[in-house]
Amino acid sequence: FVRIKIFQKQWYQRRVRGIKEKEKAKRELITQPNSNSTHNNTMNNSRYLQDGPPEGGYQKVNYKKMISPNKGPSGRVLLGICVGMSVVGYFEVMRMRAKRVKDAQEKRIARMNLVPYLQAESDRRYVIELKRQKEYEAKVMAGVKDFDPNEKYYESRWVPNMQPLLSYLY
Repeated sequence: FVRIKIFQKQWYQRRVRGIKEKEKAKRELITQPNSNSTHNNTMNNSRYLQDGPPEGGYQKVNYKKMISPNKGPSGRVLLGICVGMSVVGYFEVMRMRAKRVKDAQEKRIARMNLVPYLQAESDRRYVIELKRQKEYEAKVMAGVKDFDPNEKYYESRWVPNMQPLLSYLY
């Protein structure tokens, strides 16, 4: 602790001594013209002191009057606004998500209501095509004895073709 105090004291003395030497050098520059030169009117020979602040310093700037610490909302208010906006945004997202689900469900129900009509059209086309195939088969097999185009080759239950309807539904 004692060493720190001694070091601080020495540093302060050196600092004061350096400032005094600089001030003395400035005063000498102002009072003594350059005697080494024969031309006194050139810029290199003249010594100018740089402008500095006036004696006593500049006026103090009253920044407290210009910058009020109470301008604008406090941190708590800003945090409350951010939280409120986030809550409103999340509720809006949930509301829109529910609306999207409802619209998708309505679309799915509408398509399901159309399925019987679409299936009827598909069955009608199937029956027409089956009739056309049997006529062609009867025409081709006209010369074959014991051939009946309406005879069933196998026993099974008839299942309509659902592939186009399933692709339409989903």
